[in-house]
Amino acid sequence: MQAARLPDERRTYFPRRFSQSRKEPINQAVAGKEGRVRDHVTLAAASAKLRKRRPTPTTAVEALMYSLRRGIIELTQPDTLRRLSMFDEGQLKAICRRLQNFKPEIATPWSSEEVAALIARWRELHG
Repeated sequence: MQAARLPDERRTYFPRRFSQSRKEPINQAVAGKEGRVRDHVTLAAASAKLRKRRPTPTTAVEALMYSLRRGIIELTQPDTLRRLSMFDEGQLKAICRRLQNFKPEIATPWSSEEVAALIARWRELHG
């Protein structure tokens, strides 16, 4: 025997108890006041908006640093550009500092011109 449901009741992708357990508000661009996903928002769009608020994982930073050891030529590789597009301005500054402080036995430290090219590429990716 199935339980009766009210006609107004909707299933939610982000129930209220989920946001309360994580102690963070539900993104109002994705969900309405009651914590229900708006009708015009797809699940992919909702999850992308929620992921955007999270900091970039340290593994992505390390993967980018590893690829940039090979030099400025890596700025033409799709995987490197995808990773570079994930970072905000503060993270980019930290990456630039690390590139200029490479130990010579690991990789050649980047010059200020190479770092400027990286920043210009990042700006292109961020529009």
